[in-house]
Amino acid sequence: MSNIKEAEEQTGISRANIRYYEKMGLLQPKRNEKNGYREYRPEDIKRILQIKILRKLDVPIEEIKDTFDRPEMLGKVIQKQKERLEKRRAELTDAIDFCKEIKEENLGEFDPQYYLKKMDEKEKKGAVFADLLNDFKKVSKAEAEARFSFRPDTMCMNPEEFEEALLQYASEKEMNSVLEKVGILDFVHEQGGLNMHIEKRPFMETKTFCSQCKVHCYKKDKREQIRKVMRFSGPRMLVYHPIMAIRHLYYQITDK
Repeated sequence: MSNIKEAEEQTGISRANIRYYEKMGLLQPKRNEKNGYREYRPEDIKRILQIKILRKLDVPIEEIKDTFDRPEMLGKVIQKQKERLEKRRAELTDAIDFCKEIKEENLGEFDPQYYLKKMDEKEKKGAVFADLLNDFKKVSKAEAEARFSFRPDTMCMNPEEFEEALLQYASEKEMNSVLEKVGILDFVHEQGGLNMHIEKRPFMETKTFCSQCKVHCYKKDKREQIRKVMRFSGPRMLVYHPIMAIRHLYYQITDK
């Protein structure tokens, strides 16, 4: 059995991608019954390597999943991808020819109207050139605030341990990271001048209520404020959310 770090080292696939493939249904590693961590068997490692090859050939995720669900589909999926790649190569031929011709031009004498007219003629015959109309979308996307999840590979028993794991992750991903707010609820990173919010509650998959969580989401000076809010809201849960209130009481009792 291998943990996710070892699976990353054995396959050359990042932990983030491995988790993504799991989320997309391409992988189903077992979970350790004691701590809930992923455990990768030799067949899981083999599956990750198969995914790696197919993705390097640019086979879509959906078609890879179909192949794993129905192994006899592999030949058809690869043939379909081969046809797509051949079509893409044919589409690039005209662009390559233009590059060869323009390479000999002098920028001062470069006539854009001449080449644009030739490109229009080629496009009418089926040639495909880059879609510049979507350039602004790429820039807008890059400038937009990016949100992503972070899950430590080892259990964090306090905010300091989580902060250390987060900074280690950022270092491995070569992020220029600055923690602007200490606490697990809301970290802010800077990467390439962009603000990236990392929202993380390490035990959300298994925890029930805050009182059952081993890691605090708030700094000490904020915890008392949260307690006041809980004391105010708790009794009112019986009116607005009676079932949740009973569940909360049950977990409070059984946890002791």
